[in-house]
Amino acid sequence: MSAVTDTRVRVVHAVQLQPWSVMRCRLADPLTVGGATSVIVKWVRTEPGNERTQPGRLRTERAALEHVGARAPQLVPRVLAGGGDSGLLVLEDLAPREPLRELLLRVGPVLAEPQMIDVARALGRLHAATVGSASSYYERLGADATAGLATDIAASVGDFGLGVERVRAVGVPMSTAAQHELTAIVDTLLDPGALLALSNGDPETNNYLADGPDGRLIDFESAGFQHVFVDVASMYIPGPMWLTVGDPDADGRAHAYRAAVAAVMPAVTDDRIFGEGVTGAGFVEALRRLVKLPTMDARDPGESGRLHRVATTEAAADGADRFACLPHLTSWTRTVAALRRRRWPDTDVDLAALSPFTARWRQPPGHCARASHRFRQHHQIAVVPTVRPVEVSGAGDEDEPGGTGLAERRAVGGERGFADDVDAIDAEDRLLALGTAGGDLLPDPK
Repeated sequence: MSAVTDTRVRVVHAVQLQPWSVMRCRLADPLTVGGATSVIVKWVRTEPGNERTQPGRLRTERAALEHVGARAPQLVPRVLAGGGDSGLLVLEDLAPREPLRELLLRVGPVLAEPQMIDVARALGRLHAATVGSASSYYERLGADATAGLATDIAASVGDFGLGVERVRAVGVPMSTAAQHELTAIVDTLLDPGALLALSNGDPETNNYLADGPDGRLIDFESAGFQHVFVDVASMYIPGPMWLTVGDPDADGRAHAYRAAVAAVMPAVTDDRIFGEGVTGAGFVEALRRLVKLPTMDARDPGESGRLHRVATTEAAADGADRFACLPHLTSWTRTVAALRRRRWPDTDVDLAALSPFTARWRQPPGHCARASHRFRQHHQIAVVPTVRPVEVSGAGDEDEPGGTGLAERRAVGGERGFADDVDAIDAEDRLLALGTAGGDLLPDPK
């Protein structure tokens, strides 16, 4: 840390925020940059096979945080030092904020509803603040704007085509009509037009630190510009930790997002454009999850990834029904889900009967359970079992992409649309071993 801050840094206490390569460090003296006495330090992982070993991830995070910070500083942590090829990134410590995921598990979605609305609004503000600024971002990143943008947009749809092939290989080829609908969806996502904005690349509940209305978006290692509906869909299709995510239209999340972007992205206020776009992005994400069908087939009955695949697929189809769009893709998707349930009898769970934000595991698997325990212990948080996870087993899919999903609409026709109402809506032991250049590690004064 001394090397990246150009000053002698003495760490008096450090705790790794497991399982991530992130550490909270308490310093003997304030940093010359920002005057902080407690900071968050991220470093590049070194274990073979880990996708987070690329030094460029920290370069991306710094560029993204500075890009957003120059436009909407209240949304993200401040960058204090590091980045580039240094292997370290020093950030503002956002404590006592806690991950929204932890809050949901601790108090449940009803009590956490204000924070859920806050994160939707923050996502909207991120998009609104960065629309039209792609060239500036890629210049800051030191990348060719055209090539960088094309790479990031392509990555946002990923290997959905392989998902289609996996399903065809198990006996469910996609109809020609469904292929036409899917092609139109992908064409839209690959050509965002006025709906192009910056994403952190993983807009899940663990990447928002809540503290009343003053939360922050974090983890921009995979940031890039893409169609905003790819991010918005994550509010509707369950991410890696959840089997259900509730109804964003009923609880106010969808309106909070749309209100935040309405002035700069008026197309988002159109119910048809919003519904079809978010639904389509949800189908693409569901297909990306189906790439792992052979892996799921090889796992033991009761493994949580199986039910999660079914939940994701059915959520996509349910949303399309509510938006009254993409009927052929919906029919094909329902056939896929039904055959998966038949193939995997352990997935015989009535998902509609589960409460919003039902977790995949009673405790997060492996290192995630330890991380949750250490977080609660550090903050002296009591566990309140208000969220009842489904009884499934297995280590989960720690390597799967962050979930994105599908929008649901409460009303189809006849009722007031969003445009009618818009005016009325107003992230601690690895660093100890790094031996940071010139830095002394003092004993914990406790």
